[in-house]
Amino acid sequence: MDPLRSWTAGVHSCRERQVREGRALRTKLSSCRRKLRFAEEANALAAAQKAAITLRIYRCDRCGQFHLTSRTKGKWTPRQPG
Repeated sequence: MDPLRSWTAGVHSCRERQVREGRALRTKLSSCRRKLRFAEEANALAAAQKAAITLRIYRCDRCGQFHLTSRTKGKWTPRQPG
């Protein structure tokens, strides 16, 4: 089975459980729709490194692809080579 497909299937079951338990989803659908999507983690990392500001990547629990965010508070960020 395709790893992304199996991961996405797990997200759907997790999302259904969150809805049943009355918990909020982590990523708003409107946020997901507005953001660029990267199917490959390497492409998202390359885009983040080219940006003029500090960005990190994350896998979206809505679409299963990678997005960029400038929110870094309390998040681990990789060291810049140099």
